[in-house]
Amino acid sequence: MRPSEKVKNDILGAAGRKSAAPERCVDEYFGFLPGDAREMLRDLFSQKHETDAEDAAEWLATLGTIFAHDYDDSPLSLADWQTVRDIVACGAGEMDIDLVSYIMDLVMEHKAL
Repeated sequence: MRPSEKVKNDILGAAGRKSAAPERCVDEYFGFLPGDAREMLRDLFSQKHETDAEDAAEWLATLGTIFAHDYDDSPLSLADWQTVRDIVACGAGEMDIDLVSYIMDLVMEHKAL
């Protein structure tokens, strides 16, 4: 099993539950992100979760594959890629440079720079 598959399955399981506290899921699976970047992701996920928990879980799981350095090519909108860009920009000074570079290459590839 690829790392992205495990991450995605774990996040989908945890985030897809309607009773799950969205902020805990972000803290559990994205705890490596700097505080401000994690808070941004937590807020966005909470908003999406209120509207549609299943779609929000899928979105977060896809972001999980990106931050696991193993993007699984699940489709994201331009706005989603811009969100990824903003999250990385928010925490880039404290994140691993290889991860920042990997993600920003994906952002550029999807024309969201």
